[in-house]
Amino acid sequence: MSSYVIEEILKTRKITDYLASKGIHPESETGGKIKYCCPLHSGDNDPSFPGFTSGEFENFYCFGCKKKYH
Repeated sequence: MSSYVIEEILKTRKITDYLASKGIHPESETGGKIKYCCPLHSGDNDPSFPGFTSGEFENFYCFGCKKKYH
């Protein structure tokens, strides 16, 4: 896939919408920062999966399992 196609998908498909469709909702939202319990690894009882809204894209990083998304 070209980077143009990937950028177009990222503009129209938000990970927050995908997580909500799976029944995963943020623990808190403050000033463009969204905190989730990580949906990628089990046993995350303390929200370690923050997301940041940066322009048109959402970025996520899990401090527990070190997975990231852009």
